[in-house]
Amino acid sequence: MRFGWNLSGRRFTAGKCALTIVVVAAGVLGGGGFADAASGGHWAHPASRSHLGSVALRGHEQRRGNHRLAPPCYSAFPQARQKTIGRTTWDNRQESVRQVVCYHFGLSPSADFPASPGMVCGLVAVAIGNGPGGTAAQKLGLFVDGACSGVDLASDPSEPAKYVGIACSWASDLLGVFVKPAGVLGSIGCATAPAVGHALGGLLESKHEFDVAVDVMRHGKCIKYSPTHFGSPWLAVKCARGDKGFSTLRQVSAPPPAPPAPPAPQVPASGPAVVYTRDTEMGSQAGDLDFYEWEEATAERTEVLDVLPANLTAYRCVILLVNESLEAQVETALAGYLHAGGTIVAIGEHEGFDEADATLNRFASSLGVGLALNGDELDYGEQVTTNLFSDPLTAGVAEIGDNWVSGLSLSGTAQPLVASAEGSEPIIGTQVVGSGRFVMAGDSNMFSDNSYNSYLFQDNGRFVRNLCP
Repeated sequence: MRFGWNLSGRRFTAGKCALTIVVVAAGVLGGGGFADAASGGHWAHPASRSHLGSVALRGHEQRRGNHRLAPPCYSAFPQARQKTIGRTTWDNRQESVRQVVCYHFGLSPSADFPASPGMVCGLVAVAIGNGPGGTAAQKLGLFVDGACSGVDLASDPSEPAKYVGIACSWASDLLGVFVKPAGVLGSIGCATAPAVGHALGGLLESKHEFDVAVDVMRHGKCIKYSPTHFGSPWLAVKCARGDKGFSTLRQVSAPPPAPPAPPAPQVPASGPAVVYTRDTEMGSQAGDLDFYEWEEATAERTEVLDVLPANLTAYRCVILLVNESLEAQVETALAGYLHAGGTIVAIGEHEGFDEADATLNRFASSLGVGLALNGDELDYGEQVTTNLFSDPLTAGVAEIGDNWVSGLSLSGTAQPLVASAEGSEPIIGTQVVGSGRFVMAGDSNMFSDNSYNSYLFQDNGRFVRNLCP
């Protein structure tokens, strides 16, 4: 028979049952309870009486063993009540769940472990939701902006693992399923010690009393204490018709749905290109700043500008032409364009264009691009390279004309596209960034009109058409 805890250092026994009932009944009648006119019985708030169950005076002591109750035990059950008529006592729905969740009804006092806030909140959520996966608790203030809203339900690292292990096994047996880590069954707090399930053994006060606790949690029953009942005085019974359970808890109105985010601007699959020439180191030879052959090869308008347009998403490609500097707002605009699906072609040069190469390298690095110009000297004079790497950007391309180039260093997810004629280093590389693409090249002659007829005799035109259709 369950008379759990110590009173003045002694545990209740069955022989003291009648005396205990009389004392409790007297306490209830004199403790500020309010009458139930329909039944002639008496309801009492748990703070004003001692329960005839596993923990004597537990409403006053607020602790089990040496462990204080978790904060949700105070606020999750504001309408917890008990009614006594003669020698029989009924717990309402809130009080029944509280006895199981907070005071471990059905367990022996030797099963001394703390009920963490996460454990309490998770089990209450399951009880309110009528089973694993229930949603009835989702609109309650207790879980939205109350005692359970900020509780870390995934683990309870402050407690020793042995406590957490027992608690998780207890929760598993109560719910009839294994409690898995992190987020399962209302996140009841077993990430640090996943439950083994059905391992309580001698920690049960009795199988019958634990079965009563199971009925409370799984089947929405209420606890009844009747010492005249044959066998155990503890019963799981249908809750009273007028028992509102947890429906009296404060509801929180769902916030209006957030307006859908405007669709991010997207770069067209084909379209014009813009060549950005501000602070460029090129222009000393005819054709360095002209891209008519690029325009003809792509059959798309190609604009050469020293001020970037306000809306870059209208362009299929943005070409950076050996720029010695890039303003902060320009870099910001280019980064946004890249992530919106744009293609940036950063063109550097061989040794002697150190400032521009350093600027383009720094910008690439700021985007997380693993491409960098080495600033060395490869393929001096007019050269044709057939050292190409398989990629959609080199599809249909057999050879590229170049002239005095810089090699590239690659890291991370960057991929080579074209290597020098001598085959010593990559001279064009690419990397996908977000939904866009970054391309870096070590020679302007491969792209400008100063190409030494590479658009005519080699496949430079096909290559730029692959880059910027």
